Amino acid sequence: MRKPTAKLFLSEIDTHHENPLAGGKLRAYILSQALFFDRLIIGDSQINNNFRLRALLWDAENSARVDSSPSDLWVLLRLGLLTPALRSGSGSLDELRREHHARGVANVPSPAFVEYVEEHLAGVREEYDIAKVSSLFKHRTLASLRDDAAIGRGRLSRDVRARVYDYVQNQPTLLYKTLRDWLDTQLSSGALAPRAARRIDRIVASAYRHNVAIAMHTNLDVPAPIGQRLSPVDLTLGDRRLVRRLREQKISSKAYDLPPTAVLSREFLNWMPASSLAAVTQLKSRAKVVRAMEAFRNGRVPNMPEFLASLEAYLFEVDYAVASHLTQKQATRFKDLKRRETARTQVNLIVEGTLTAVQFAFPALSAVAAIAQGLEATHMGYAALGDFRSPRALLLGGYILGRSIECERLLLDVVSGDERGTAS
Repeated sequence: MRKPTAKLFLSEIDTHHENPLAGGKLRAYILSQALFFDRLIIGDSQINNNFRLRALLWDAENSARVDSSPSDLWVLLRLGLLTPALRSGSGSLDELRREHHARGVANVPSPAFVEYVEEHLAGVREEYDIAKVSSLFKHRTLASLRDDAAIGRGRLSRDVRARVYDYVQNQPTLLYKTLRDWLDTQLSSGALAPRAARRIDRIVASAYRHNVAIAMHTNLDVPAPIGQRLSPVDLTLGDRRLVRRLREQKISSKAYDLPPTAVLSREFLNWMPASSLAAVTQLKSRAKVVRAMEAFRNGRVPNMPEFLASLEAYLFEVDYAVASHLTQKQATRFKDLKRRETARTQVNLIVEGTLTAVQFAFPALSAVAAIAQGLEATHMGYAALGDFRSPRALLLGGYILGRSIECERLLLDVVSGDERGTAS
């Protein structure tokens, strides 16, 4: 197997979402991304403390089960498709588990679960600089407390903002739980109103998320929520020179249609055997598609006819490879699903303004994987969601993929003026 080059940090695994994915939805999300990347990365805290994910990795964690989704994602660990990123200086997931248990962190797993995960890891190690992540958390929290747009006009009094700001600024190392404990103390003493505490908690959660991905400078999928304006984490979408190259070659926006596919439907991904990915990862057509997508993210002009042919071949071969791993009952269910699946897979090449993207719209999955280039981070919340036939129209659901970076202007996951809180 070729050395992995296309890596994605899974943003939806983070435990600090207001409406986290669970069960079949979480499983479909992970497997759909696994089809298009060499390696999926999650934080060490997330694999340990996300009890919803634990239920999909090991059937002994059935207390968190929300539906009948299989607990077979341990296969992805063994294949090296899914791996935790360990903080620098930490020898193991169990070392982190003990440290979290001592500090009273919520949802710490059992020693047996951590042992189970470590037994199934494929010897792959990803690492991040914990000092860098802590610094980013503090920096982004302070930046959000200074930002009227992030907080919302009139949502917090100057006194409350000043007190929280001073507390954060005076922490040599800012820890999420320590900050939450301080907020609870302020709330119980009456120094902080419940409404203000909820607002601050949302801001802090927004500033906490994505810091591991930023520190690792890896690809990140930012949710594009239905019916909300998106203000995502700092994100670069590749080499802006690609826009010029496309225009020089007189390549413009165009929509392409591929045959319908059932393997990307959320219904199928809910119960697709994870073991089938062992065969999928060996497909030559997969290597072509994954390489082409990564090359585009790195600024190479796509050869769309060649790419579409590879993508169509890959989806066909995935269908065949997965079918060979199904039980008789699953095979009957799969055939029925394919008969019902008539929506075509749409692939859009978008060249508009400063945005260049290849956009995959799989209607059955209700998700869009946008692999984009040339869009300045400060415009992300507007242009990146625009359908090229109607730039002001927001796409329904899906993800925007780009490489996480640090930039001077912080874009936070807080919807301005919206009490629903985070955009993701």
